[in-house]
Amino acid sequence: MTRGIRIAKGLTLPLEAVTQTFGLLAVRGGGKSNTAAVMAEGMYEAGLPFVVIDPEGSWWGLRSAADGKGPGLPIPIFGGDRGDVPLEETAGQMIAELIAKERLSCVLDVSEFSEGGKRRFLTDFAVNILKRNKDPLHLILEEADDYIPQKPMRESARLLRAWQNVVRRGRKKGLGVTMITQRSAVINKDVLTQIETLIVHRITSPQDRKAIEGWVVYHGQKQEILASLSGLKPGEAWVWSPWMEITDQFQIYRRKTFDSAATPTGAKRRRRPATLADIDLGAIKEQMAETIERVKETDPKELKRRIKDLERELHSQKQLTKAPTPAPEPQLVEVPMLTAEERALLVEVGERLVEVGGVVEASVNELRASNDGLGGLIGSVLNRQKAHVPPRPQYQPKPRREDAPQATISTPPRSEPAESDGGYRPRAGARRMLEVLARRYPLTTTRSQLRLMAKLRKSGTSETYYRELLGNGLIQEDSEGWVLITDSGLGILGLSSPLAPMTKEENIESFRGIFRAGARRMLDILIEIHPQGISREELFERAELTNSGTSNTYLRDLARNGAAEVNGNMVCMGEALFL
Repeated sequence: MTRGIRIAKGLTLPLEAVTQTFGLLAVRGGGKSNTAAVMAEGMYEAGLPFVVIDPEGSWWGLRSAADGKGPGLPIPIFGGDRGDVPLEETAGQMIAELIAKERLSCVLDVSEFSEGGKRRFLTDFAVNILKRNKDPLHLILEEADDYIPQKPMRESARLLRAWQNVVRRGRKKGLGVTMITQRSAVINKDVLTQIETLIVHRITSPQDRKAIEGWVVYHGQKQEILASLSGLKPGEAWVWSPWMEITDQFQIYRRKTFDSAATPTGAKRRRRPATLADIDLGAIKEQMAETIERVKETDPKELKRRIKDLERELHSQKQLTKAPTPAPEPQLVEVPMLTAEERALLVEVGERLVEVGGVVEASVNELRASNDGLGGLIGSVLNRQKAHVPPRPQYQPKPRREDAPQATISTPPRSEPAESDGGYRPRAGARRMLEVLARRYPLTTTRSQLRLMAKLRKSGTSETYYRELLGNGLIQEDSEGWVLITDSGLGILGLSSPLAPMTKEENIESFRGIFRAGARRMLDILIEIHPQGISREELFERAELTNSGTSNTYLRDLARNGAAEVNGNMVCMGEALFL
């Protein structure tokens, strides 16, 4: 057995590297995946197990020699279109227990999972490998920023926490980690600082270099070499390692196995290997069967099912051994209420009812809109009969000097609340409308947005509030339906000047507060990917919603309030969120 893991001339990692933490950072094509493969090959030769998390389906080349004509490493591939064994998104716990028990080197290809399925599998795997593992095992995390991001979405918070625990506490359980990323700026910085050895190939982005500089400063390493990172050739890398007391540049060896991660180009087509290393699938399936049975023994649902089976069996035995009587008492026999087919039919009916509910909700909203239009017509006739109401003044926004000090939300200049010329004092709901417009000034707001932000239902009462404010000159509506507060409106709130303009973040939060949870998740996704668009189907999937009437109702709510723009099947962030 080798005494170390040789990855470059003059650089041999100690065998203890299997439980250490590494970071491999580089632009695409810089050599990071090659370096990780060289480390995996060295660990295998040293008898040290490793597991590759592969979100891209690019690690199957470990099974073949570099020229594609001979065998590579005889390790199984779970999942993906080249997998030896299928991989289910619900199998995270089972695979973790199998690897921990058998010390199995393998590739876990999650490239064909949906985003939700990937989160479920990787969360279950991380939680259970940390819980079950006891012996040295190295985890190689390809595209680590995908599941250890700096800014996780709400549904990814548990996934991030699980992998933070693996990186921070894994060494005590025999776990080492190598994180690979081409986006240093977006990987979680709290996790990155836990890395003990940093291997950096060519980096060109200032944001990525800043992230690396943060690690270098945190570990007290030399900063002068940061400027040379953009000039590194493929395979060249700087290695910072307080653990090994190394700060030097190396040319990493080429991998011995097939480079299935190489980027295809027009001049060079990707070759397919002719030979793959044989693996003992029979032994693996036998090991998996034992592990599945063990998982079942600790699964609460499985235990409940077995208890019911035993109770029925016990009941049947009592019936067989019971002495016959002239007049037997009626016996209670448990009979399943529904078959599996009937339950599946009920699920399908439930989904159809949800879809019908969405259609009915949309129809009711359209009827309400028609009714509100009639109410507005009646109101306009009544307003013309109110001769005592003064004509609405034309609103002219006050000029704002660029160099004028901005008022803050907490200390705006105030005067005593005033009454309008007609002695009108707004009721609570109407006052909330004024407060919303004062806070959003100079941003314009639609009537629908105003009603929702003021926590009012679409009803005759809210329309009455709106007409009162409009008729008394406290708000201004232009020909396109955009609404602003007037000086009189500010005065009635006791404000001598508008509040400070909303920031982009405050504007977004004001919108998030008016939507239901499903719509908020869709809005967060549109904000994250802006200025890019997304298809309806992918948006619903990422928001963990089904393609149903309810989901489409959420999308219509976003579009009606300017928070989303729908063009055919594509959806993007709406103009109302722009500042």
